[in-house]
Amino acid sequence: MDSDLKQSTFDYYSARAPEFDDVYTGLGPASIANREVYREEAIRLEGIVGRVCSGALLDVACGTAYWLTGYAGNCKSITLFDQSEEMLAAAMKRAGEAGAAQKVTTVRGDALELDVGDSRFDCALVAFLVSHLTDDQETRLFLRLKRVLKPGGTVLLMDSSWSLEREMVRAKEGEQERTLSDGRTFRVYKKYLDREDIAAVKKRHGLDLSIEHYGQVFFAARGCFA
Repeated sequence: MDSDLKQSTFDYYSARAPEFDDVYTGLGPASIANREVYREEAIRLEGIVGRVCSGALLDVACGTAYWLTGYAGNCKSITLFDQSEEMLAAAMKRAGEAGAAQKVTTVRGDALELDVGDSRFDCALVAFLVSHLTDDQETRLFLRLKRVLKPGGTVLLMDSSWSLEREMVRAKEGEQERTLSDGRTFRVYKKYLDREDIAAVKKRHGLDLSIEHYGQVFFAARGCFA
């Protein structure tokens, strides 16, 4: 991915902060006809988050911290990490509304340069980030995650799945044009992961990874580093 495309992807998500959550409620950008599937699968993911995430949690590329209400009650501390000021502001608003602000620390930075202390976290939530990374960038991210997690710490990976429904309207990997509600357009890099791709992530990064959910639009997989 060239630097211009990387910057455009970042600019898109910063600008999308006010409408970011819409995709999980079936109101946002959709690549399959049945938007209700997005809402139904987001509910499934929220249940997995509530079951898996606990202890000292790192939410990487947290966005608006949409999943915080699912995990906050299980966590003694929460570190919200994102590159966007707009996203972090929305995330802190959600933490305050959930009564969890006292547990939360925000850190602004590039996830590929993740530096939040070694062996600090019991769990890392990585939601909808890997699908915007090339293989080389993905390797950089997982090396950082391995360093910041405690031995035996949990990784919960949630992202966009590849399905027959998506194949009808999308390429599996490449550049996409995204449009916000105000008409602004951005270029982003995006890839969709199938079960074989998830198995490759497991092998490439030394993860003991198992699939918790695989649907038409989203998947969740949990594991730890070997």
